[in-house]
Amino acid sequence: MTLRIDCLLIFLIIAFGLSACSKPVPVRTPTPTFNKPIFSDAEAVWRNATLAIPVRGSAGSMITTNDGALGLLHLAGAKPNTRWPVIVMLGGCSENMSLRLMRGLAEQGFVAFYLDSKARSHEPVVCVEGETIFDRLKRNSRYKEAELTYALNELQSVSWADQKNLFLLGAGEGGAIVARRVDPAVKARIVAEWGCGGDLGVSGLKGEERSPVFSVTSGNSQSKADEGCSMYMRNKALSQSLSLQGTYPNGILLEPIVFTQMLQFLDRQLFQ
Repeated sequence: MTLRIDCLLIFLIIAFGLSACSKPVPVRTPTPTFNKPIFSDAEAVWRNATLAIPVRGSAGSMITTNDGALGLLHLAGAKPNTRWPVIVMLGGCSENMSLRLMRGLAEQGFVAFYLDSKARSHEPVVCVEGETIFDRLKRNSRYKEAELTYALNELQSVSWADQKNLFLLGAGEGGAIVARRVDPAVKARIVAEWGCGGDLGVSGLKGEERSPVFSVTSGNSQSKADEGCSMYMRNKALSQSLSLQGTYPNGILLEPIVFTQMLQFLDRQLFQ
């Protein structure tokens, strides 16, 4: 009898232990954490900029992303002391810079350096379909101005950039910002699809006496005034304004007559 009781107790102890082991042990899931971007938006745009650079010994060009470790001179087959003139490019919600335009400029010996605001993460640029260019400027201009300031500061210490020949090219909202940009480092500017009109906060040109402007508008421009930017130009010996009435799906700057005139404008600045 005692043996039976002992066996029963042993059986119950084993059964209880097995049932205890079969219960799932609750697992605490750690609270997810997300690291904040380590770069400011302006730096992120700089680091993610698209470049078109000339390729030595050919009529071609190469498209790449801005990366200090790439060794652009080596990739392009250029000599160690090569310094390229640089065109810093700003677009708008409706006016992105095409790779075809960038390649065309690079094949003429320039580095085309496109700052794309889509690389922003803290405060993204907002584009609303159907919104006027003036509304976009009110909301987004301070972001693009900060991106441009950061890029111009960084280019002062880039080995392959000719700091004496830095140019700006802006289209749409980018054109409005370029038109009013006063910077001693900027030799000349190109303004596309911006007629220098609008309210006093965005209209006109600044610094045009020291930094000449090549301006061109088409039938696509939302801000075209009667005379466009030409009515604000004081340095007419060096500045130039074109107005075409048609619309150009590939962008006004790729229209052959405009592209040729733009290159002649840039050449005049280079060989002063």
